[in-house]
Amino acid sequence: MNQRKKPPFVRYGSKRLKKLKLPWRKARGLHSKVRLGKLGKMKSPNVGFGADKKIKFLLPKHELLPVVVQTVAELETVDTKIQIPIIGAAVGQKRKILLAQTAKTMGVQFANLKDIDAYLKKIEERKAKQKQESEDKTKKKEVFKKQVDKKAAEKEKEEKEEDKEEQLEQDKKQVLTKGT
Repeated sequence: MNQRKKPPFVRYGSKRLKKLKLPWRKARGLHSKVRLGKLGKMKSPNVGFGADKKIKFLLPKHELLPVVVQTVAELETVDTKIQIPIIGAAVGQKRKILLAQTAKTMGVQFANLKDIDAYLKKIEERKAKQKQESEDKTKKKEVFKKQVDKKAAEKEKEEKEEDKEEQLEQDKKQVLTKGT
């Protein structure tokens, strides 16, 4: 079905009331003109608006059948003439990078990844940035640790000096008390 002939199926009243969201809901009112299919009211979805079997599940942009891919083995089984791979939502970053590199060598394009080179470059930059941040953090920790150690050493020195002074004073008192 041509897109011009297919009306936008939105919930009745969703354009007037903010609390009503756009997705289609069937009109159930007893006197609802939309439910009764009166002329001049919005159309309800029905069988006649469906797409042809040949193009029903094809992606409009690529006109290819989407296939969810989660491993490299699945990517290699994709027939690029009639199918286009989509990276699964549950795929992690490591495997996504591996899939992107494999697709680049095979010359395959993903439906949900526009530019493979830009994606790989962005990931490399992000990794480099994280590595730099972690190095900076470890350097900060080392500097802080050195400062803490230095302060602790100074404190120990002061305590030793105070202990020596106290010891000397006690010795002097003992000498004075023995003499009397």
